Amino acid sequence: MNATALTFDDVFASSGFFGVEIAPDVAARAGERVTVRGYLYGPLSSGERDYAFARGSLRYCPCCSGEPSYGDDLALVRLRAPMALDAHAPDRIFEITGTLEIGYAASAHPGLATSVRLLDATF
Repeated sequence: MNATALTFDDVFASSGFFGVEIAPDVAARAGERVTVRGYLYGPLSSGERDYAFARGSLRYCPCCSGEPSYGDDLALVRLRAPMALDAHAPDRIFEITGTLEIGYAASAHPGLATSVRLLDATF
């Protein structure tokens, strides 16, 4: 099964006072396999499956400096299988393929709530 390639600009249509807005054509792809390129941060859980996924490189780990601070245009990546992964390399771009889930959801990780998730993901 082929995955549709998307960019963060495709996914997040705009950002304003009320946060980010998901592009309608991307929201219609919920439940489909998609591929997005970006930067991973984490793991966010002890099971080494959950990672924050960003459009750009962050020069710091959002969860390592006291109170977690994440941007609005992040996605959560839940890998298909736990794996030890050095995701703190700030210049490493990952191409992630996963099932697109849309809709606001708080994460089990403090301070992280997302409107976009890539589940059952591989890279």
